[in-house]
Amino acid sequence: ASDVYKRQEVCARNAAFKDINSQQWIKLLQANVSAPLYLTQCLLPLLQDSQSASIVFTTSRTAEEISPDCGTHIISKKAQLGMMELLSVELAGSPIRVNAVNAGETNVSFQLGEEHADDLVSVNDPAIVTPAYVYLMAEESIDVHGEVLKIA
Repeated sequence: ASDVYKRQEVCARNAAFKDINSQQWIKLLQANVSAPLYLTQCLLPLLQDSQSASIVFTTSRTAEEISPDCGTHIISKKAQLGMMELLSVELAGSPIRVNAVNAGETNVSFQLGEEHADDLVSVNDPAIVTPAYVYLMAEESIDVHGEVLKIA
């Protein structure tokens, strides 16, 4: 840009990208956005043939709370939450309900740094989180659509 413009006075940005490297960006977007999108697209025809189907996304506290240490993760989880919300509107009135589970506080490697990856601790034990998924997949939640179940 410096060979085209003599000076720069303004920089408009939509997110905090200062510490995001391209490998981290691609990895998290593939895991949190692309994979759920492609999997859902692949399974949607089968789910549409069901009498009562359920799509459950997994989100986290970073989709609701901004933390400066988690830029890429926040963006990817907000995209996933938006995907869930859009899909729930698109499938309204169909036999497919679309919801999400906010699994709550979880420590993950990008927050601790790769050198501490072996120290990962899930604050919410799977035994606490699993019932929310089971509920959203069961007939008991037939009228639940477009919701996020938050695990404290």
